[in-house]
Amino acid sequence: MYRIPHVWLMTAALGLGGTVGARFHGWAAVRIFRGAELVFGVNSPRLGKVLAGWTSDMGFTGNEYYVVSNPAYNPWGVRATAMAIAPYIGNGATSTAELRIAIGSIVGSIRTALRLATQNSLQLLAYEAGQHVIANCITINSDPGMYGVYREYLDTLGACFDMIAHFSQVGIWGGSGCWGAKRYTGQTMAEAHKYRAIVDWTAANPYAPTAVGRHEAEGHASVSKRPGHHASAIFRADGRRVTGAAVRRAGPGLYVVQRSAGAPGLTVLTTVRD
Repeated sequence: MYRIPHVWLMTAALGLGGTVGARFHGWAAVRIFRGAELVFGVNSPRLGKVLAGWTSDMGFTGNEYYVVSNPAYNPWGVRATAMAIAPYIGNGATSTAELRIAIGSIVGSIRTALRLATQNSLQLLAYEAGQHVIANCITINSDPGMYGVYREYLDTLGACFDMIAHFSQVGIWGGSGCWGAKRYTGQTMAEAHKYRAIVDWTAANPYAPTAVGRHEAEGHASVSKRPGHHASAIFRADGRRVTGAAVRRAGPGLYVVQRSAGAPGLTVLTTVRD
């Protein structure tokens, strides 16, 4: 999208500057988000307002957010709720050993993405993810070592992302890639090493919604994005001041606050402006 002539022309016409296409993408996203809010309501829990990112160039998303946070381009104050990238591994890899090395090579980009998301109170999503082997992909993806590769890969992503969408669940393997976690519907778990790793990892890491810290008129929430970590400041719940609490985001505007000291097990539900 960011390379087509229309985008270049609009970037210039609007005087957006910055990375070619990135700021126009942010400008257009704001207007799409605004249109959706006019239908569903401002900060509706039915809306996910996602800025697309680029794993190899996080400056792209930074330029998008520059526009979203600039009143000159966003006079309605529309907020994004998430940013999304596609942290694939192994484009050019020729073995499972090289795939393991590839996991380490994306850590820097992922941490940059997490830092950008956290600074702007956004969830971090992987809109696609998985191995990206093309040459000799059938042999490599059939290797039992793929199970360990995927467990390590998912551990790496799970430490940073709020959601991971693996591409894909089932797909024919061939010359254009081996994208399916299963090669065909009905493939056994014993043979489907990637799929088995995903199932086992998911069972070992049950989903827990996470909170995103914001400064609000009713109080101050400074909250870790990772499940189970403690709030580092104050969270106001049902008119009470709660400190030293684990705060989890159960949905837009809905948080679960669980005291970690003094009253173990106490759970308080509250809504705040999201």
